[in-house]
Amino acid sequence: MSDVSAFDLFKIGIGPSSSHTLGPWRITQRFVRHVRRAGLLRPGVRLTVDLLGSLALTGRGHATDKAVCLALLGLEPDTVPVDSVPGHLEALRAGKELVLDGVVVPFDPAVDIRLCRTERHPGHANAMRCVATVGEERLERIYFSLGGGFIASDDEATAAEAPPRALPPRPVTSGADLLRWCEETGLPVCEVVRENERTWHDDAWMEAQSRRIWEVMREAARRGCRTEGELPRGLAVTRRAPGLLRDIVPDLQREDIARLVMTVREA
Repeated sequence: MSDVSAFDLFKIGIGPSSSHTLGPWRITQRFVRHVRRAGLLRPGVRLTVDLLGSLALTGRGHATDKAVCLALLGLEPDTVPVDSVPGHLEALRAGKELVLDGVVVPFDPAVDIRLCRTERHPGHANAMRCVATVGEERLERIYFSLGGGFIASDDEATAAEAPPRALPPRPVTSGADLLRWCEETGLPVCEVVRENERTWHDDAWMEAQSRRIWEVMREAARRGCRTEGELPRGLAVTRRAPGLLRDIVPDLQREDIARLVMTVREA
């Protein structure tokens, strides 16, 4: 896959899983686009989402259902403020409706997102069936969450939506390829990658996006070190980072931990 950008691999998104959270989010967004193109986003439309196989079996713990809801609410995984997510979800649960392109769409997450734990799709372990109906009209699509936030559909609709990219000057499909290019050009790995990335992005964008990704990573670490209690999803999993930090640096007071985290953040 020599046409895959580093920025396809390093994605910003709400966790905990690229395959079970980010992938379903992107799938739901793609389905809404299909519904829009089909002319079904009009009064009377109903939407249902079936999570199959692994997405159904572990979806609650991986927030797959929440990702579907947030996508339907028009939110982006790389920009939605993490602290705002519970409020968005609670409003949808209480109101049981969405607004898509100005059309009010009844949607009850407890009813319209179904966990089909015994149903598996032969195409992939992480499958979603999305359905839109208006009267007798029906649009059904099957999608797969492939991992890393990459998605596909069973009818290869992705090929029509995403034409092949231009190939970079130094194609890389393995570590051996990368090392060979370094030896032939005398360039370090980072410069070989940068030259390839220029096929799709300019330097200013790459610099800004790299800094943004790094800031998000550091903020995630900082938030993890300072937040006590249990992880969300209702699985009674205790947050470990604050305790580990105290074990590594004994006798730290809370304000000391905050200063230490800020020091790491600014490094």
